Amino acid sequence: MIAASSTLCFAQTMTIDRALDTGVAFLVQHLPRGMKVAAHINAPNDVMGQYLTDKLLLRLIYDSAFIVVKQDRGELQRIADKLGYKLTGFVSDEIMLSISRHLDAQLLITGELSRRYKEGYRFTIKVLDVETAHILCQWQRENIQFVN
Repeated sequence: MIAASSTLCFAQTMTIDRALDTGVAFLVQHLPRGMKVAAHINAPNDVMGQYLTDKLLLRLIYDSAFIVVKQDRGELQRIADKLGYKLTGFVSDEIMLSISRHLDAQLLITGELSRRYKEGYRFTIKVLDVETAHILCQWQRENIQFVN
């Protein structure tokens, strides 16, 4: 009985690294290869958001399914300043779409990591067409934990 409960509990939780791997695998399956992409993940703080964005981009580069456009923090801030936006705190999809157009991206991958009380975190990834702003696909996982 205890072993079954432990297995069930383990199956319902996922580490953030495993969630990123699963999310990238979903994107690779559901999107055309060779598209130019930009990405941004909102998280409870800017440092965590930047960390998750960087890890997502590294996984996309490693997979070679997409062309990741250059988007270092300094360049993003210069574009945001030019457009009159601030990149601190929660950054909306609309702001990131504007910035992605300046980066010559075709797709914008946005994400959000949000606290879900005792259940851990919810991680959502959404892909938007930069020109039309249509949502092309969305992936979500609950009960994300920050454990090794």
